[in-house]
Amino acid sequence: MLVNKTQPAFFAIQFKTNEKEQLLNEIKNVFPGPNLTWYPLQKIHLTLCYCPQLPNTITNQQFDFITNFKIITTKLAAYEANSQLVLETKTTQSLLLLRKQIISKLKIENVAFDQKQFKPHISLAFPNKELKLTKSMPIAQQLTIEKILMLKANNPGLLRYVAII
Repeated sequence: MLVNKTQPAFFAIQFKTNEKEQLLNEIKNVFPGPNLTWYPLQKIHLTLCYCPQLPNTITNQQFDFITNFKIITTKLAAYEANSQLVLETKTTQSLLLLRKQIISKLKIENVAFDQKQFKPHISLAFPNKELKLTKSMPIAQQLTIEKILMLKANNPGLLRYVAII
C-alpha cells in the first residue's frame, strides 16, 4: 500500500556527460587551484522547478516530455545569494515552454512549487572562500539535453537528491 507522503523535489535538465566534462575542463582552466569545490559531474544540471513538498503519488510518466533543443550557455557568474559559481544560460522560448509544461502539470495535481523568478543557470562549484569575478567571462556553448529528471530528497534531513526518472 502506497502511503501518501511528500518530500522536497525538483525537476531538472540533465546534459550529456561528455559535453559536461568538456565544459568543466574549459572552466577549470580559468579557475585552477583549491579555491573552489566543484560539484560532481553527475550532479551538474539546470533546475527547472523546485517543489518543497512533492507527493510520492506523482510519477515520472506524468513528466515524460520530448526535448529536442539545446541549452545555450552565456557566461560565468558568481551568485551572491548562495555563493556559487554558475554558468548562466539563455532564456529561450523552448526552455520557457518546457518549464511551463512542468508547472502546468504540477498545478493540475495541486502541487505547490517555488514561484521565484526563473533565472536559468547551471551550478558548477561553491567557493572555499569568498568568490569574486573580476570581469564578465563569456562562455558560449550548446549543451544537449539528455533527459528531464525528477529528483526527490533521499533523506529530507540531509537533502540528498536521487533521480527517479
